[in-house]
Amino acid sequence: MPVAQVWETVETDARQPAPPPAGVPYARHVDQRTVVLNDLRVVYLPMPKAGCTSVLWVLAELAGLPLETFERSTWPGVVPALVVHDMKLWGEGRRLADYGGDERAHVLGDDGWFRFSLVRDPAPRLWSAWQSKLLLREPRFVATFAEEPWFPRLPGDPADLIEDFRLFVAAVARGEAEDVHWAVQHDLVRQLPLGHVGRLERMAETLGLLREHVGLETLPAAKGRENRTPLPMPPGAYDEAAAAALREHYRADFEQYGYEPPQADDGSSNADWQERVAPLLPILRDTIDKHTRIGQLQRIARLADPLEKRLEATEVRKLGRSSAAELRNLEGRPEFFVRWAWSQGRTEPGFTAVVRAKNEARALPWVLPPLLRAVRRVIV
Repeated sequence: MPVAQVWETVETDARQPAPPPAGVPYARHVDQRTVVLNDLRVVYLPMPKAGCTSVLWVLAELAGLPLETFERSTWPGVVPALVVHDMKLWGEGRRLADYGGDERAHVLGDDGWFRFSLVRDPAPRLWSAWQSKLLLREPRFVATFAEEPWFPRLPGDPADLIEDFRLFVAAVARGEAEDVHWAVQHDLVRQLPLGHVGRLERMAETLGLLREHVGLETLPAAKGRENRTPLPMPPGAYDEAAAAALREHYRADFEQYGYEPPQADDGSSNADWQERVAPLLPILRDTIDKHTRIGQLQRIARLADPLEKRLEATEVRKLGRSSAAELRNLEGRPEFFVRWAWSQGRTEPGFTAVVRAKNEARALPWVLPPLLRAVRRVIV
């Protein structure tokens, strides 16, 4: 069935949408992570491992969100590009979950909106998801799946990678490994009345439609903000069993989006790939070590942050906010906390002015002299 006809059978009344019922696969992802740019009349359903990191950065810039907004994210990503997935920082009204009732009906049903997503060939998408989330040990996936028998070994030989990937494919097909990053894409797409479902392989076409819709000559560039994986997929990643499992599990994706299922391979075509990949394994293991350490630091931070907040709240409650030892910034950057002189044993009388400034070099010569005349000290 062509994509354009899907909504005639799935969405019988687009003006009376409702949150997906319980039991719909990954309904929470669709509700919590679908981006709504009301002013631009854009709705985007992020499809994990199908270019969604790049598209989210484009939309964040279209929404006017400064880069600094995401720099203070505590999102457990292992590379800077991933912080754009921290939906708490997108602000009120930029997620589908922020809309209900008539407002939600307008967002999902009114004419003149560009509602879209991107999908990807299931075969390389599954390899990419396995590599970035499991093989490279992203912390959340270690916590969820590390004890499973199909969780990949530390790579010692290129052949190990192919063997472990095929074990994972079998687990996905059996329903033992479930996560939105390798979910059946049609299970997500069919939950919303999208007007355009593009292909990652032709991403420029989708971005061109977005550009025309918002009326810009060019879109913000997302170059350097992709979530790339280091190893290309081996030509013989799918043997007969893995190819059959893939075809069956992702049948809806192959049928709806026109991708050709992979042909089974006996592994004879992998020799050149293994030769190219072997020198990269030490770098791969080093990346895994770094991700493991990031996971350790994230666990420490999760334990320390609530304790720090309780201590700060106790101090403020006892002394008052103006009497607490530190004045903290919203960004949570300790190097820019204001530490009052009295807390460091300096008790000279007088007022202190605190100036929070960024990119204000031209204004400070006019601001500081009168301040210095009026107060005893100035902290910039």
